[in-house]
Amino acid sequence: MRHYLTILSLFAFTCIFGQESEQTPYGDFNEHTEDQCAHTDIHERLMLQNPQYRAEQEAQQIAIENLVEQYKSGMVPKTGTIHTVPVVVHIIHKGEAIGTGSNISDEQVYSAINALNQDYRKMIGTAGDGDGADIEVEFCLAQRDPNGNASTGINRISGCSVTDYCTEGITAG
Repeated sequence: MRHYLTILSLFAFTCIFGQESEQTPYGDFNEHTEDQCAHTDIHERLMLQNPQYRAEQEAQQIAIENLVEQYKSGMVPKTGTIHTVPVVVHIIHKGEAIGTGSNISDEQVYSAINALNQDYRKMIGTAGDGDGADIEVEFCLAQRDPNGNASTGINRISGCSVTDYCTEGITAG
């Protein structure tokens, strides 16, 4: 069951935090704003409008379900290939300086990515060395933005443009 949850959380993590390019092999989508991730909108639109994309997604879903069954049965396939997933960390803060309050430091982000990798790689001698399995996946901060420009993979946004956010934080609204 733990392996099943690990796989599901991996895919949820990549869907939520994954780097998304506006230019896809299936078309150019430029409707979302700079501060908004458009993954879900683009995915839903492609599922409805593009038979090739839909077929590829359905095939991937079947492959994922087969892997989940293998993990559940204890037959964990090892490929020897480590897959690296670039991620973007979005920090919504209250206007503080970097490293202060809700505007966490780059070092805290690096530490979180390191801990994530220890967990997913089941690294001996770390908190990730438990009952799970090394799923041969590592995460890194994205080095390019959706336009192909160099990026740190850390996106900082002041949430103060949202009514009451600076006084109430995430509970505002």
